[in-house]
Amino acid sequence: MVACAVAALAIVPIPADAQTVDLAKGGAASILHCMSVVRDSARLACFDSEAKALSTGIDSGKMGVVDEAAAAKAVRAQFGLNSAPEATIAKAAGVTKAAPIDSIESTVKQVFNESFGAYRIVLEDGSVWRTTEPASGRDPEPGDRIVVKRSAMGSFLANISGLRTVRIKRLN
Repeated sequence: MVACAVAALAIVPIPADAQTVDLAKGGAASILHCMSVVRDSARLACFDSEAKALSTGIDSGKMGVVDEAAAAKAVRAQFGLNSAPEATIAKAAGVTKAAPIDSIESTVKQVFNESFGAYRIVLEDGSVWRTTEPASGRDPEPGDRIVVKRSAMGSFLANISGLRTVRIKRLN
């Protein structure tokens, strides 16, 4: 009997009020739109259509479902990169209350001497930074704590285990 009901639904034409919104444009809004459809059969057809579009998008890798913790992790991973602003990532993930990140704390994993007293520094998370001015005092070392803060006009400042604060730029 269930099979007959499903077959019957498959041949019922979808009325105009069950038209769907493109998932690529509307995200979750397109599925939520189906809740406003009044007729049961039209609402079911709407949900079926949107679920299929969502499944296709996820299977193709063009979209995915992200929870708030995963979005926050992605935002932190992008800290310091100008090509992918954190707000864009949070918005794309559907997180509207994501707090902006003004600084990160990490541990220095590797240090490479660069020319003119600058350093290339690899952090625990794999991000690579380069000081844009010479650091005075001792050289940074693996295991040092580092705090990178947002500064004026898109720049960043780093304090490495109490050394003089220096300007720093994210490379990767």
